[in-house]
Amino acid sequence: MPRPLPTRQQLKAVLDTWRHTKMWRRSQRDEPLQALLATLEPADLLRLDERLRTVLWSHPLRDFATPAWLRSIGNDRTPQPAILTLLASHPDGTLREAVVRRLAKVRTPLATAALLVRLNDWAEPVRQAAELAMLDRLDAADLPHLLPNLALILRFAGAVRAPNEHLVRRVLALLATDPGLAALQDVLPTVDAPTRLLLAREVLKSGQTLPDALTQLLLQDRSAPIRRAIAAVVEEEQLLPLLDDPDARVRALALTRWLEASPPTRHAERLASALVDRQATVRMVALGALRHQGLSARDAYLNLDPAQLPERQLPGWIAGLASQGTATDAPLIVPFARHPRTRVRLEALRALGRLDASTSLPQLVEGVLDGNAVSHVAIRALTRSNLLTPDLLRSLWARVDSPRLQGRLLSLALGLSRFEAAGLLLAWQPEAAPELVDRMDRAVASLMDGYHRVYYTPPPTLLMLAVRLRAARLPTDHPLVTVQAQLPSVP
Repeated sequence: MPRPLPTRQQLKAVLDTWRHTKMWRRSQRDEPLQALLATLEPADLLRLDERLRTVLWSHPLRDFATPAWLRSIGNDRTPQPAILTLLASHPDGTLREAVVRRLAKVRTPLATAALLVRLNDWAEPVRQAAELAMLDRLDAADLPHLLPNLALILRFAGAVRAPNEHLVRRVLALLATDPGLAALQDVLPTVDAPTRLLLAREVLKSGQTLPDALTQLLLQDRSAPIRRAIAAVVEEEQLLPLLDDPDARVRALALTRWLEASPPTRHAERLASALVDRQATVRMVALGALRHQGLSARDAYLNLDPAQLPERQLPGWIAGLASQGTATDAPLIVPFARHPRTRVRLEALRALGRLDASTSLPQLVEGVLDGNAVSHVAIRALTRSNLLTPDLLRSLWARVDSPRLQGRLLSLALGLSRFEAAGLLLAWQPEAAPELVDRMDRAVASLMDGYHRVYYTPPPTLLMLAVRLRAARLPTDHPLVTVQAQLPSVP
């Protein structure tokens, strides 16, 4: 999230420090402005530029700070950098150009940021002066104030008013030197991820050979998109560490390129590992390689012994076998439905629901009573296989006594047909937790409402009797009382 910029009121208060022209001329004090700018990063000047110009447009300082005033100071009395940074956003283009020429003598990150903002100025003389100043500071000694401004530099390779590919290439060439790489290694971890990604893309686009130090630096970046960008171009031997990258897309890209670059005799071990990857993206690459070799993916999974696999690979083996196996493979997965790790149980129940839900009904039923994530998978498998019946819900109700699980079964009952659901809820009320009783009553009222408006089949006689008995115990203004009065008379 961008840092908040100083408000117009704060900027005006700083400018009011120099309301009297004599004070401005004598002291050129910039302590208030320095304190304000110290709260910003150099790249924030890009957002601050327009706000500064708006404030200067209506401030008395605008009429005093002119090119003539700046010339009267003389080159030997250059104003303080903070004052120049402020005046670099002045509405007068002639003054901006003069200020840029003064800023060219100031070697600080803030002054460099101000020059880079003016490098995209709408006035060509200002842009030219800023470009000359920037080209004059492309040396190893300038790295401390260039690196904090990477975001402002790299944007000139894209869609700005005055693109400057030449400047970007010069900076990238400087970063490829030994001093540049050393400085970049210290600074890059503090740079935001979008800027690091833009740097990686621009380095790759330049076509220059990546120094090993820069390659390793980018391959170890904490941002996965940056590692993916570099993984697309590195040599075969540099791909091996990426096969175990935390990001699935990096692993998939590295595996694809490694399989293409290495002989098939080296593939077996890597394919076996990729087949049990925790992400389908990587498993699909391995499956494609097996098909290309004319091998059976199902046999590849059956040839793996899950007892010999690390626990972290069990979900991948289960999911892979489920995607390539048949109903006859379900018994191999059944033991994992009670595994202590939630991720393994999740994949096991998902696989059983896909391969053979009917035969795996006991495991899926147990999953309904598990934690929320596992329960969701089990319920979805039962629902897709049309196994979530009133009888199954009755058997589950008899096993639960906590309000949380009772509430879960209540929600499942509402997925049945209108009359089945209402009958179950009324039958469950004597054993329901007190906090669920009113919820059940209102659910029954909602289910039974609409006779001769929404539905025309009369409810079963026993259900209507149950509704009337329950309504008789409720206040007269309860929704269920209103609904039961609309039902047909019991024969």
